[in-house]
Amino acid sequence: MIEVGVAHAGHGGYHAPDNLKAYSVVVDFITPENETSIWYFWGMARKFQPQDVALTDSIREGQGKIFSEDLQMLELQQKNLLAHPTRELLKLNIDAGGVQSRRVIDRLLAQEMAQAQQDRNKETAHG
Repeated sequence: MIEVGVAHAGHGGYHAPDNLKAYSVVVDFITPENETSIWYFWGMARKFQPQDVALTDSIREGQGKIFSEDLQMLELQQKNLLAHPTRELLKLNIDAGGVQSRRVIDRLLAQEMAQAQQDRNKETAHG
């Protein structure tokens, strides 16, 4: 989620009244579809000129271009990951959320695999 806004100088910046600022919230959500593809959703809500259909269309077109660039980059990253599966990813401070998420997923997958192996061992022993 990204908050975007500007206000007339001297009117409180972030806390300026709505009639003296342009403010919007941009969101994008990425959720897995399978091991190598995702669903990518995005949207924007604004608190200025909501009745202006032409502005809405213009913003939607501009945002669509921006997020399409992101999508192209994500597709190229996935292609690169598949081409080089043993390559370690560079982890920057700004990637902390993604790094932690991958660690949780890796831990859960390892637990799931260990449980499945235990279940198979039990079936073999009792089989």
